[in-house]
Amino acid sequence: MRTVTDKLPDLLERYSSFIDFLAVYITEAHAKDEWPAGKRSSCTQPTTNQERTDLAKALFDSRKLSIPMLVDPIENGFEKAFAAWPIRFYIVHGGKVLFKSQPDGIGYNLRDVLNCLDDLKSKISRGTKRRM
Repeated sequence: MRTVTDKLPDLLERYSSFIDFLAVYITEAHAKDEWPAGKRSSCTQPTTNQERTDLAKALFDSRKLSIPMLVDPIENGFEKAFAAWPIRFYIVHGGKVLFKSQPDGIGYNLRDVLNCLDDLKSKISRGTKRRM
């Protein structure tokens, strides 16, 4: 099964000419001390900002990500404000959230994300703001 990070190169190729991508690393979804999930459960839930930053860097490096990544501080302000756990996709344009993905079973169907991006790309090509 391909993960979201496996699909990023395709998304970047298709959309990076008109949008900026950004990742935010939040609470570890499959920490072995909270919700172990097979081989993915190799770490414990971070208790400090440095531990979380180290895990984010390890993910960034292991997946060879090419988009900027921010790290939600250990108080989880971003996660709480945006209900981002375990993973969400947001499309923001003009300071407004245009789209927030919802889980589809145990994963995500990116069809709705792609449809929203295609609609936005069409609007941008007709003369609205270029970058999100």
